[in-house]
Amino acid sequence: ALATEKRTARVYDRPVWCVALRSWPSASTPDAEGTLLKTIRSAAEMQGATLKFLAMQPARDRALIEKLGVARAEIMETENLHPRGIMRLAGQSTLLIAMRLHALIFAAAQGVPCVAISYDPKGKSLAQLIGAPVIENVSESELAKLQAATASARPRSTLQIEEMKTKARRNAQLAAGL
Repeated sequence: ALATEKRTARVYDRPVWCVALRSWPSASTPDAEGTLLKTIRSAAEMQGATLKFLAMQPARDRALIEKLGVARAEIMETENLHPRGIMRLAGQSTLLIAMRLHALIFAAAQGVPCVAISYDPKGKSLAQLIGAPVIENVSESELAKLQAATASARPRSTLQIEEMKTKARRNAQLAAGL
């Protein structure tokens, strides 16, 4: 975690929150999307953080981010990047707010604290496994918890990450053996 903080300090002059949004089933109204973005911006302002938006699936996610009115300067360029490059971008942040499972995976792998906004059981399960706060949905009552969740998010220790990788490799070997 300390190495991440030092690396980030050289890249940015203030905390940077990486936000990986995606469309979700109940996002049928612009109001729902606007409320989510407004809540994230408010939490970032209260903690003196700059927002950077990460399009994990550039074609889909970038369209949503632009539809929300996010400024181009706030959008990280991910077009034609290998997943390792996207993971490196995520690793430069001090916090990652994620609606995408792979964004949570990248945050955990890079030792970046994260907050999950759940729309899918897989994301929620991973968030719980890595000890990340979970916002259960994008309702007003759940989004009201975002400020506290971002303030309490902590990175997993290197030892915990290595234990998870070892278990994952063991499970893959068992599956291959079947």
